[in-house]
This record gives sequence, structure tokens and C-alpha cells, in this order.
Amino acid sequence: MLKLDGIKLRKGMIAGSLLVLGGALGLFLLYLFDWVNSFVYIGGLFMWLLVLFVMLLVVRHHKRTALFVGAVVAVLTLLLLFDIRLLNYELATHAVTSYKEPIPATADSNVHLMIVNTTTTAYYGEDDGFIEEGENVLAVYPITNSQRYHQKNEDLRAFVEDKTDYFGQMRENVEAYLGFPPGDVVAAYNRTDIEGNSLGLGIALAASLHVRDVANEIPIAVTGAIHPDGSIHEIGVVTEKTLIAEQSGLPYLLVPTENAAEAREVVEERNLSIEIVPVAHIDEAFAFVEAVNGR
Repeated sequence: MLKLDGIKLRKGMIAGSLLVLGGALGLFLLYLFDWVNSFVYIGGLFMWLLVLFVMLLVVRHHKRTALFVGAVVAVLTLLLLFDIRLLNYELATHAVTSYKEPIPATADSNVHLMIVNTTTTAYYGEDDGFIEEGENVLAVYPITNSQRYHQKNEDLRAFVEDKTDYFGQMRENVEAYLGFPPGDVVAAYNRTDIEGNSLGLGIALAASLHVRDVANEIPIAVTGAIHPDGSIHEIGVVTEKTLIAEQSGLPYLLVPTENAAEAREVVEERNLSIEIVPVAHIDEAFAFVEAVNGR
């Protein structure tokens, strides 16, 4: 009878461990789909671990069962250690984008680099500080848990791998395409207060115009990520960049082909006067500069 009870106990503990593991997975899915916040998710993992530790104490004299429960404890502990940094991202509930003046690539290129001021806040309303400070708010986006999780993983990977950030990668791509670092020509190349890779096309275009001694008399707004082969790839916050270019009085906006539909939709919906010019390769940007200057 005692042996039978021992077998039932071990089977019950194994089943219980699997249920706890399933509960942790369910809690993770609830977090990703915004049903619970990170405090509930991390707190739930702590609770499941406490339950498992109690179970481990109960079966500590049953070697195989204890090993199984211990393995589940190890899995949940690793998950907790991997995800506990989510608590640092919880207070950021909204991303707020606002106007930032375009950067002239060079003094005489008439190429304007598009940047957007992006901040996060725990609350956004009519009496928010952004309004009080007179910021030209363009859009407010709620931050989802999946976005927080992705950002946490990106930050962790960058820390572990000492990974080059997007702006650093942009500089490497521009230099690979040009064959030289354009810092002496385009000051923005040396900036340390800008994030992202969307200045790549504008910097490469302005530097190439300078080297080739090609004059551009028409102001042009430019945004796009460049690869070493000169191909142009999509970037983010295109809606905001379109609005900023319009507000800055720039007649043309060069964007990656993948972003053209979004930019044109903004132009149509807001009845803007700016013309959207899609480019898939920097050669197309050169061709546009020559065409718009009547060459």
C-alpha cells in the first residue's frame, strides 16, 4: 500500500510539474497578447517557482522524480532570469513622435536629412508635457507588450554581442558604398545623438554629389536605409517624415520604394503639396536630382 501511494505521489508530482510549466507558458502568451502586464507575468513566474520548490521538497527522496521536477525548476528559473528585465520597460506606455527640423546634409547640396523626435511616456493626454512645451506632436502610439519584449531582446542581444547599433551599421554601409568615410563632407555622419539607419541614403547622396561636383539647386528631403551595394531599403516613421517635410516647405521627398505607398497615402489624406519620389537604388536618386535640375 505504501509503495502504491509512493507511485501515485511521484506520478502526481510529475503531472503537477507539467501543469505548472503549462501555466507558465499560458501566462507568457497572456503577456504577449496584452492581457496581463509584466508585473503579473513575472510575479506569476515567481509563484509557479515557489510551488515547484515545495514539490521538490516533497519528492526529494525520490531521485528520478526529483530530477524531473528539478529540470522544470531550472527551465522556469532561466525563463524568469531572461524576462525579468521586462519590468524596466513597463512604465513606457506610449511612443510620441514630434517635429524635428531636417538636417542640411551639406551647406550647398540642398539635400535635407529627415529625422523625427521620438520619446516614450507613461501617460499621454491634452495636458501632457509635450503640449505644454509647445512640441509639434505628430502621432501617439500605444506600446504593446510584444514591442516591449522585442526591444528587451534587442537590448539584451546588443549587450551580449556588443552589437553595432543601427546608426553605426548605417555608417558602415555608407562607407562601404562610397569607399571612404564622408565625415569631412557630411557632418551628420559623425553625430552621436541620432538613432536609426534612415540617414544613409541622404548622406551617401550628398557626399557623392560633392565628390562628383554636381550642383543641386532644388531642396530635396531624403530618407532611406542604404546597403553597401547602393540598394535602398525601407525605414520607419514615414508618416511623420512626410509631415515634417511638408511643414518644412520641401517640395520633394525621396523614400524607399517599400515606403512609397504609406507616404502617398499621407499626402492624399492630408491634402499635402509635397511630391513623393520612390527609389530602390541610389542611382535612381542621382537620376532624379539630374532630372529635377533640368539636365
